[in-house]
Amino acid sequence: MSENQKNYLVTAGIDLNTVINYTGDLQMYHEIILEFYDGLDEQFNTLKNSVNDLPNYAILVHALKSNARTLGLTKLADAAYEHELASKAGNIAFVNENIKSLEDIVVEVKTLIGNYKNL
Repeated sequence: MSENQKNYLVTAGIDLNTVINYTGDLQMYHEIILEFYDGLDEQFNTLKNSVNDLPNYAILVHALKSNARTLGLTKLADAAYEHELASKAGNIAFVNENIKSLEDIVVEVKTLIGNYKNL
């Protein structure tokens, strides 16, 4: 990880001390965040396609939440957690009404990581 990448993450609100606790060091974080980036579209499309299967949706959104939290992507983690709780409660209305806002956050994260990647 370059110094520019490190500074970019800090400026973007990523608490590097916290993510190091999860990933071990900044090089491992770098590898994990790039892998997350590469799979995020597929992960979200799978999630979106399971909206009508709430038990499966709950599992998938839980994974998204956990991955995002590990990487310090708090906004995405918090939104995914709301979806996790709603899906576990059988609240399909919440999921359907808020899937677009979750997708918007995924797009923000893709942009953030894409910018990071290109530094």
